Amino acid sequence: MSEPKCPKCGSNEHVHLVSTFTKTGTVVGAAAGAAGTVGGAATGAAAGAALCSFVPVVGTTIGAIGGAIVGALGGATLGGATGYGAGKLVDKALAKYKCEKCDCEFEAESST
Repeated sequence: MSEPKCPKCGSNEHVHLVSTFTKTGTVVGAAAGAAGTVGGAATGAAAGAALCSFVPVVGTTIGAIGGAIVGALGGATLGGATGYGAGKLVDKALAKYKCEKCDCEFEAESST
């Protein structure tokens, strides 16, 4: 689907969907995903510690830290992707657009 035409300048070349909820959803989702992965980080830390325990103390510590980081980043990535998708759906439903050429914000007319 092509972008609607700007009511002010009549062009659709510089018209883009306003992505307020997409951006917000991504940030909120990533934060929630990172916060919610305490269990994943703990599991990652335990797995990393077990894998690196062949070098006593130092290997176990590095493995635990690395595993915790990977677990938390995995949760943040998944949460961010989920938030992005949800935000994109809201932005499309609101159908607010902005023309970068003339700085005009408008709502797309419904096709019903």
